[in-house]
Amino acid sequence: MINPPGALDAIDEIVADVCIVGSGPAGITLALELRGTDLRVALLESGSFEYEPDSQELAAGRNIGHPYADLDTVRLRMFGGTSGHWNGQCAPLSRAAMAGRPGWPGSRWPIEHDELADPYRRAQEVCQLGDMSLYDLELSRLGRVDPSRRRTLNAIAEGLSWRVFQQSPPTRFGETYRQPLETAANIQVYLGATLVSLSESDDGSRIVDADIIGTFSGKKVRVRANTFVVAAGGIENARILLKNLKKTRDERHKGRRLIGRYFMEHLYVGEVARAVVGAPRDAWRPFVWHSHGDARIKADLTLPDRFFEERNIPAFDFRISQEESLERFGANSLRYLFREARKISIPDNFDLHVRNVIKNHKEIIPLLKRKLGRPGHVDLSLSASFEQEPNINSRVLLDEERDRFGQNRVALDWRVGTQSPQFLRRVLLETGKRFLEHRIGAVQVLIGRERDFDENLEWQWHHMGTTRMSEDPGEGVVTPECRVHGVENLYVAGSSVFPSGGTVNPTLTICALAVRLAGHLRSRMRG
Repeated sequence: MINPPGALDAIDEIVADVCIVGSGPAGITLALELRGTDLRVALLESGSFEYEPDSQELAAGRNIGHPYADLDTVRLRMFGGTSGHWNGQCAPLSRAAMAGRPGWPGSRWPIEHDELADPYRRAQEVCQLGDMSLYDLELSRLGRVDPSRRRTLNAIAEGLSWRVFQQSPPTRFGETYRQPLETAANIQVYLGATLVSLSESDDGSRIVDADIIGTFSGKKVRVRANTFVVAAGGIENARILLKNLKKTRDERHKGRRLIGRYFMEHLYVGEVARAVVGAPRDAWRPFVWHSHGDARIKADLTLPDRFFEERNIPAFDFRISQEESLERFGANSLRYLFREARKISIPDNFDLHVRNVIKNHKEIIPLLKRKLGRPGHVDLSLSASFEQEPNINSRVLLDEERDRFGQNRVALDWRVGTQSPQFLRRVLLETGKRFLEHRIGAVQVLIGRERDFDENLEWQWHHMGTTRMSEDPGEGVVTPECRVHGVENLYVAGSSVFPSGGTVNPTLTICALAVRLAGHLRSRMRG
């Protein structure tokens, strides 16, 4: 059942077996996996079904490190969470990503890659990706029909590598799973329910209860549960634990000093290089979004994992777009006129397209020269997406400023590695070298100075690492089962538990970890 905002006004206490804080992909996936069991589940959401300024304002905070977006724009307080911002790109983490880097302390995941195989397949269903398993997908399957395409892929495979992505619709979790949660007999969803406190036992070994407050009314309600799961996002998870877990000298609680630390983002720099390749245009089709059966698939170009491992540097993926200049307004008109001329017909809006061509002649003339001078060649544009090296000083802090409920707002001190420009240039030069060695084409590097990098650096709204996972309570905040070290009934769900981020969007892995956590909770509760 879903209780609308205001329902808390008639309630003094909520009792559940499992209380989940947050209704984003992590929280909703966990609730779905517990649906139909004999466990009573309470799912708390600070916002409502729609964007509400009153709840969204609670997400405000300060950036005190590297320039970053406003914190109340990069996350959403509403049913479905930040899946409302998600573009739907999905891929599992690679084995290399989960292995971390030898020079990055604590970056190795304390669970094996194969442990996530079944959770990933279930997560694909949750993210509406169909039957194709990305966990097993090889790009060669995408090029098996066209011999020219296969030759290109073989050449790429000899010196380079790729990472395959699948496109979710994208799944808006609040819309897609509203009805299943509404009809679930063992689940109570409370909207407009903002967590304000978690109460620890005297020895800090368990959470006794929690207090929530009506986001829109101010009514306070107590929550009693056997198990609490914080699933409020990579920044908010850290804020909740920082505020509510006492710092002690107990060895079991050593990881508390790491709460909020190792904040990571996925970095992005647009058009870092251009390439001229000799293969037919269709040979590069696997590297742009295209239909493959019922799925939408694409691949990013990269170097083999061992290149990054041996040099102990972040992994970089290159997103490819074909003849980027052809997407401009005037060039589109020119392409349209040529296509219609072959039909020996006068196209609609002929004068409009001619004016577009004349107006944009400065961009079209160089394009025609390149095209006429290199028949059979294809121009590619490469943009870089890359992982961030974990940094203990990149962190979420509690700010002195408080919200209207007296809760400390967050301060984000994001630290971007100073060597990132050099790493990017190094990877680009190596990529260009391999393009030539394997007769794929030629690469022109466009990013040459640190200023170029800084001016073009962007982020992807992926908040990771602030409650990292570790077997050792001195190296992480949660156990491999995502339970907070030293607290028997408090768990964390979401990308905040990632010890390293890899290069792929985190949503599929967030859902896979939630599936895995649900299995653990079912077994534990039965025990």
